[in-house]
Amino acid sequence: MIPEGSIDELAELNPEALVPEGLDDAFIGYVTTASQKHVAAYCLKTCARIIARENNVSMESALSTMHETTMLLDVEDAPVFVTTSPDILFLSKEVDDEGYFNESDFDDDDPEED
Repeated sequence: MIPEGSIDELAELNPEALVPEGLDDAFIGYVTTASQKHVAAYCLKTCARIIARENNVSMESALSTMHETTMLLDVEDAPVFVTTSPDILFLSKEVDDEGYFNESDFDDDDPEED
């Protein structure tokens, strides 16, 4: 059974949905557009954090790169990037003071296993 809200479920619902490589940790689910297409949804800040870390650049530079290369795509199946509130908990994962999900939160599938 494919987990609800997963990239695999999205692939079944919309095989044409664009899923940026290397940003799986920032995937928060999918949304249904006004045209009834399912597209990937990512946490904007977490995407920028991943890009900044992998390319050894500032967050500002990573956000600029995202804006220029991904967020301006005028393609029906392009992903959306969500700006999240630091007050929101996502999947019981804590965000740091800047509103980013902590990488360590995604390392362990079952934190209650101790």
